[in-house]
Amino acid sequence: MLYRWLLIAVLMLAGCTDTVPTDQGFRQASRGMISAGFSEDGSLSFVGSIDHGGSLWQIASKERLYNWNHAGEQYSAFRAAVFSEDGQFVATTQGQAMALWSTSTGEAIRYWQSPSRILAVAMSKQYVMLGQDNDVAILFDTVSGGVVGGLQHDGPVSSVAIDQHAKFALTGSHDGTVRYWSLDSGEELQHWANKQPIDLVQLSPNQKIAFSAAFQGEVILRNATTGEDILQLYKRNPGVISARFNASATKLLLGTSREKIILWDLVTESVAKTWHVENDGPWDKAAIIAVGFVEGSDRYLAAASNGISYELN
Repeated sequence: MLYRWLLIAVLMLAGCTDTVPTDQGFRQASRGMISAGFSEDGSLSFVGSIDHGGSLWQIASKERLYNWNHAGEQYSAFRAAVFSEDGQFVATTQGQAMALWSTSTGEAIRYWQSPSRILAVAMSKQYVMLGQDNDVAILFDTVSGGVVGGLQHDGPVSSVAIDQHAKFALTGSHDGTVRYWSLDSGEELQHWANKQPIDLVQLSPNQKIAFSAAFQGEVILRNATTGEDILQLYKRNPGVISARFNASATKLLLGTSREKIILWDLVTESVAKTWHVENDGPWDKAAIIAVGFVEGSDRYLAAASNGISYELN
């Protein structure tokens, strides 16, 4: 076992690091982003800017398609946003409000007020899952417009993930637990306890791998079915704030608050590549708030809090 961890450490150190200058990116927000997201195929991006609300972009042409705000001409400070798997919709959140937008027409499909402040959002084909500060993750039906049910924690629900068929969900909380649920029955299938609050969870597309990152704690992959540990990526969290599996769950892309994008090869259980994004001036640290894959290629996407998005090789 010791040899295995030493080998992984050596492979991590051996991974190459590229420095990405600011001028290699595409500026989408003049003073920075609060939130961002990429469509599954990497063709579209959402930007929640500090000054000018939300906007939808076509990545290839670098064209802004629509401007989105929850309250007419008043700019919204979007905390989180997520695309549907087919890229046809985006769910945005601000405070207790959630809106669902069409990426083809730019129109708002639904607008809903949550009973508590929304901390996290995930989306399946028909449902949006919202992590709230009242210790509950709720499932919202985007077709009927109603709440289907809630999943209880003992602290604010800081991160949520849901499979595309709305059969399973993964939730992480300030109470230090990660929980894997059956959405058909509402039953808790797995429960993992941590000493630190959970910052981020993610579920692989095949629902077999549960990813979690604890605040100043471990970043780990677990078998969602058996509950067993698969791989400890980091014993102490290097500041991971965004994560994305590729479609085959053979790669995992991470973004950190410390200006790094890290690509893990889950077949070899090693870091394949690391990119470091340059600061945009002395006060503008580039926290990587969203990452994504470009379908059918070896290119990767990252959106930074400095208002710049990057396409990486």
